[in-house]
Amino acid sequence: GATACKNCTDGFYCTRGASAALPCPAGTMKRLGVTMTSADDCLACPEGAFCSTGAAAPTACSPGTVQPASQQNTCLKCEAGTYQDETGESSCKVCRDGHACKAGAVVAVECVAGTKVSASKDLCEPCPAGEYQAASGMSACDPCVEGWITNADQNTGDICAAGLYESDHTVCS
Repeated sequence: GATACKNCTDGFYCTRGASAALPCPAGTMKRLGVTMTSADDCLACPEGAFCSTGAAAPTACSPGTVQPASQQNTCLKCEAGTYQDETGESSCKVCRDGHACKAGAVVAVECVAGTKVSASKDLCEPCPAGEYQAASGMSACDPCVEGWITNADQNTGDICAAGLYESDHTVCS
């Protein structure tokens, strides 16, 4: 019983004789300046962004996430050992040596003295017994030399006192 047709909603298309506006599918968005009459009129969402169902515009990926492909409806977390500190990016940055990055990291965390980067590069872990690291931002620990042991925080080595010796670089006896 209507006397006039309504304009199609932003992010939607209207087929001939439609009784309702249909949304652009997830991963696509409205094409500006075009009367949209089918899903084929919807544009692919660009890399570095995602488009929800019915999107009028792309949404940039947040820091810690990326989207390397076009026509997607979600962003992906950066994997452990990588990070992304900017929005709208299509790739993650590799964590620098001596820094750790958990999955979805926004920044690379520098490992402090007495620690090293884990094998998965997602966290800083204490130097093992018999090893130490005096500097921050290092990827590995250094072994103690003969006659030296590591201290409690394993960021320095201590020489064994007179009358004592070491055999495994952890304890003077």
